[in-house]
Amino acid sequence: LRRTIMWTDQRSTAECAELEAEHGERIYATAYQHPTPTWTLPQLRWLSKHEPEVLRRTRHILFVKDYVRYLVTGVAVTDHIEAQGTLFYDMKKRAWSEELAALAGISCEVLPELVNPVDRVGEVPPEAAERTGIPAGTPVICGSSDSAAEDYGAGAVDPGDAIVKLATAGNVNVMTAEAHPHPQTLTYSHIVPGMWYTVSATNAAAVCQRWFRDLFCEAEKIQAEKLGIKSGSGIPQIQAVGTLSEAQLREIAEIKFPDLNANTIEAAMEIIAGTARSMGVRIEGREMKKKYVPSRKVAAMLQGKTIEE
Repeated sequence: LRRTIMWTDQRSTAECAELEAEHGERIYATAYQHPTPTWTLPQLRWLSKHEPEVLRRTRHILFVKDYVRYLVTGVAVTDHIEAQGTLFYDMKKRAWSEELAALAGISCEVLPELVNPVDRVGEVPPEAAERTGIPAGTPVICGSSDSAAEDYGAGAVDPGDAIVKLATAGNVNVMTAEAHPHPQTLTYSHIVPGMWYTVSATNAAAVCQRWFRDLFCEAEKIQAEKLGIKSGSGIPQIQAVGTLSEAQLREIAEIKFPDLNANTIEAAMEIIAGTARSMGVRIEGREMKKKYVPSRKVAAMLQGKTIEE
C-alpha cells in the first residue's frame, strides 16, 4: 500500500505530543513506554490523519522480519517482544490492546497472531526452496527483535548481565528478573521466559562515534591503516587469504583496548577473534574455545578478576 515508515522517521512528533497530553498515563500503564516517533502507534496515527485511505485499505500489519518470513512460509505471526515495540501491546495481559490500537486508528483484527520467539511457525515449502536455495522442509522459527536477539546471543541471560551496543542506534541493556518500567528507559521481555531487560538508548550512536574518531583520533587512524584495518570496520579486510595472525590479533586488541595489561589482553584478543570469525576470518594459531564463556565472565576478565565456575 505504501513504503514502510522506518523507526528513525520523526514525522509523528506532533502525534506523540498529542498522545502524551491526552492518553500518556494510560499508554504508559499499559505498554510500559511513553509515546515517541519510534513506536508504531504514533506512526499509524500519522497515517490516519494524512493518508487515511492507506489504513482503510489495510488488511494485515506485519513487521519487517515477519513480512520476510510470511513471503517464505505464508504464515503471518509475530512474537511478543516485537509486539512490545508497537505501543499497542498490553504488557500485563501479554496481548494486543484494543484500546491502544484504536488510538492508532486500527482494529486488532489487522494485527498478527502472537507467539513466542522460539516457536516453530512453519517450514520452507518447495517453491520457496527453489527460489532461495534453502532445503524444503527446513523448520522456520519466529525469531524476535534485534536487541532481544543481541542480548541472548551475547550471553546476557542472567539478571545483572548487561550489553552495550554502538550501531546506527546505541543502547545499554541491563537484564532483570522482573519488569522495571521507568519514564526515562524502555522495557522489554527477554528471550529467556520470565526475564526482562531495561534499555537506555539513543537513535544516533555510530555517527557520533565517527565524529569523535575523525576529530580526536587521527593518530589511531594512521596506526590502524598501517595494520591494514579498514576505517570503521575494526577488523582487517584480508580478502585474499581471509586470515589473521596471532600478532595482528594482539595489535588490534592493543588499539581497541589501550589500557589493558598483560593479564587482561587475552580476554580482549578473544573478543576480537570472535568478531573476526563471525566475518569468516580464520585466526592462525588460535583454536576456537570449545567452552562458552558467559558475558559476565569476559567482563570480569577485562577487569583482571576471576569468576569461579
